[in-house]
Amino acid sequence: MGVTVPVLTYHSMRAGHDAYAENDHTALTEDLELIHRLGLRILPLETLVEHLLLGRLHECTGSVCLSFDDGPDLDWRDIPHPQFGLQKGMARILREFASRTKRADVHATAFVIAGPEARRTLDRTCMLGLGWWEDNWWPQARQQGMSIGNHSWDHNHATLTHFTPGCGEPGSFNGIDSYSACDLQIRQAADYIDTRLGHRQCRLLAYPFGEYSEYLIHEYLPHHQHEHRQIAGFTTAGEPVHAHANRWCLPRFVCGDHWRSPEELASILLGRA
Repeated sequence: MGVTVPVLTYHSMRAGHDAYAENDHTALTEDLELIHRLGLRILPLETLVEHLLLGRLHECTGSVCLSFDDGPDLDWRDIPHPQFGLQKGMARILREFASRTKRADVHATAFVIAGPEARRTLDRTCMLGLGWWEDNWWPQARQQGMSIGNHSWDHNHATLTHFTPGCGEPGSFNGIDSYSACDLQIRQAADYIDTRLGHRQCRLLAYPFGEYSEYLIHEYLPHHQHEHRQIAGFTTAGEPVHAHANRWCLPRFVCGDHWRSPEELASILLGRA
């Protein structure tokens, strides 16, 4: 298969007990140390995609990429959890690691849900309803080196109070299989994110639930790129990216699903998974 690059995915909402397997903040802290001990580079996800599209994935040998999904404030800010105490923001964990190790390559992409009303609802239904799902941190995060990616308009989440016609069964992204549904979930989300960040900065897409339709990856994304402006899409397939991977169907590993300990992650990073 040649050179492969694992893309690791964390959910900062997994912020319960401090145990590694239950708290992605704890896991990220330990995983960064493992990455450092193994001598791996941390590559921006967009750089990985650019090398893949140019046929130069071999230049990414010895690299790993980091991403966060959903875009709650916990990706960027420290949050005082009423039950579990202060949770360091994922960005702070990255900054402290970079400062301690003197590394200049520490980078992550936060894939955010764009729709403001959807985020307000999800803040109540998926977290504690304390206003932890804002977008006012996106510009600062981007200015300070964290990329902001597209995680759809509203995730087509099952707990939303208003569902968009034509988007299929709530709680799945497999039903996003028409131009109108794709345009709403992908292009509208990219437009909104870019209004917060500036001109055409949102270029990467991560599918909610890791799911996609054949129409989405074979028709809408490749044939309407001038509209949605995305250059690649990511699943949660649990494999490393390889040179012949479909740019619209790139795999990622998910913390808590594909690994639950540093030992299991080491197997992934060393290509033994």
